[in-house]
Amino acid sequence: MSNTQVYDQTTKLLHWLIAALIYCLVFFHPSSEEGHAQPHKWVTDIHVTLGTLLLALAVWRVIWRMEYAHVPPAPLAEKWQLKSRQLTHFILYLFMLLAPIGGLLISLTTPIEVNIFGLIEMPRLINDEAIHALMRSLHGFSADVLLYLGVLHVLAVLYHQVWLKDSLLKRMLM
Repeated sequence: MSNTQVYDQTTKLLHWLIAALIYCLVFFHPSSEEGHAQPHKWVTDIHVTLGTLLLALAVWRVIWRMEYAHVPPAPLAEKWQLKSRQLTHFILYLFMLLAPIGGLLISLTTPIEVNIFGLIEMPRLINDEAIHALMRSLHGFSADVLLYLGVLHVLAVLYHQVWLKDSLLKRMLM
């Protein structure tokens, strides 16, 4: 496999860090929906901190992809697969940005104290429960879409590995 078929180290590092962060965010999910107890403050703080880190890494990844990263085409990919990959990645990047931005907007409208990295206290800029509920809904929707796209992404990799046997996964591992 030639170097032109492998992603660069920065792209691979950002890919796996972002994937790990998304799964950590699911684990440290401060749900206070109906039927759930109010989350512990530390769970909320961890979630907000990881979400802020996700936003920073997602911005870095988008800039890196636009400016520096060469995205190798899949081996023997058909035109519809290339278009599908482009669209899926665009939507994936969009929701990698929207979900944490929505989370930060929740932090600006929540009645509880929220800290980022235990150092930065988020100010409560908007004291309106309706806006807070809207921000929670938008964040929840965008986070759900991001998770479903992640599952679709994994299924596509499995399709390439098991069905097409084109070693697509090696490009992100080697």
